Amino acid sequence: MNEWVSSMSVAVPTRSRFRWFLVSFVTLGIVSSAALWTVGITAIQIHLVAMFLALLVTSELFPPVADERWWRWLLLIKLVGWLVTLYVLFERVSSVTQ
Repeated sequence: MNEWVSSMSVAVPTRSRFRWFLVSFVTLGIVSSAALWTVGITAIQIHLVAMFLALLVTSELFPPVADERWWRWLLLIKLVGWLVTLYVLFERVSSVTQ
């Protein structure tokens, strides 16, 4: 598994893609949560949606070249994230209409 792949004109080994994904996800998640907190948004639901968006962005930037185990788990986590996001949207809309 020492094959090199080209991603955005930079050679990246297959194994380090997971590290890049993880570092990018954590960094983007922390920055987005800090930005929301700075603006005054402290609802945990909004922070969960922001973390989910960070997950979606980083998973599109660093997909695996081969079908790896961590990618299959990530797809399951994305499905759970979509369900949580839909629940948060439902709660927000239902509170406005009442």
